Amino acid sequence: MPIFGVDVRAVGVGDTVVVDGSASAFPYATLADLPPGDYLAQAVLDLSQNHRSHGAPGNLYSQARPFSVGSAPGGAVSLRLTERVRAERAPDETAHVRFVRLRSARLSRFHGRPFDLWAGVILPRGYEDDPARRYPVRVRIGGYGDRYTEVVRLMRPGSAFREAWLADDVPRMILVHLNGAGPYGDPYQVNSANNGPYGDAITMELIPLIEARFRAVGQPAARVIDGGSTGGWVALALQIFYPDFFNGAWSSCPDRLDFRRLQLVNIYEDANAMSMRSDASGPPPATPAATSASRCGKSSGWSPPSGEATAGRGRPVSGAPGTRSTDRAVTTGSRCRSGTRSQATSIAL
Repeated sequence: MPIFGVDVRAVGVGDTVVVDGSASAFPYATLADLPPGDYLAQAVLDLSQNHRSHGAPGNLYSQARPFSVGSAPGGAVSLRLTERVRAERAPDETAHVRFVRLRSARLSRFHGRPFDLWAGVILPRGYEDDPARRYPVRVRIGGYGDRYTEVVRLMRPGSAFREAWLADDVPRMILVHLNGAGPYGDPYQVNSANNGPYGDAITMELIPLIEARFRAVGQPAARVIDGGSTGGWVALALQIFYPDFFNGAWSSCPDRLDFRRLQLVNIYEDANAMSMRSDASGPPPATPAATSASRCGKSSGWSPPSGEATAGRGRPVSGAPGTRSTDRAVTTGSRCRSGTRSQATSIAL
């Protein structure tokens, strides 16, 4: 899906931003390289500071609009930002699935604005039967960007996880699923110069709150952590950085922990990652052109999750082409038929 973006400053109602050949582009070098064909265009103004995503709460976006690119250069598409992604709201709770939202003092102080942490909680079978019983805690982290709402999928009716979780012979515990959304993507749940004291906020604010609210044991011996992919890296990192807080970590296919054999390259010792091929007879084969899985008549530009958009006032983006700030207006298009490359085109918001 082609994406074109510019940074804008001082947005205001009634102003316009032009996304033209100077915009950052993917997968093409410039907007002028967009091949002839039929497309759907949609604009997104990325306003969220705490959750960096096109679908983040507060972002403005337009309806998708069809347009065509011919063999001649020129042309423009006008898009208006008439919709807003609604504020974050947890899904409905059930007998076993609960959600926690915490205003983190540490992260709010670091970022200089209100900053919330979210978590999904799965309660064990029989949790309500014995109000005096306390449970150990299993902290879970999913792959890159996995949200706290993953607990809904895990506990959906008929799922293998649900059947195992509620089985008679499974140890009773509380599962806490952390949130993989942060100011710059997945925060990896550890302290950093950019994301702030995430690890401290998780271990000193969020988990203690959950343990107190849901009758957990609340002791290091009764806490374990696990995850896969990025979650596997996080599980090991939190166990290493907070060895007295967790009693064990289970890591599955983690993001790389060591770079002594990164695709056969030792980045600590090797001078470079290149080598000469004595049997090379010519240039490498051309990379096939990227295609879109979308079909004509269906919007394949970004759209918010179902039910998360509310209509608002029409608010075009403001600013001059080429201006820069942290707010990004993104225009996406989905290709519907192939053709030769165009000489130039532009999209105006």
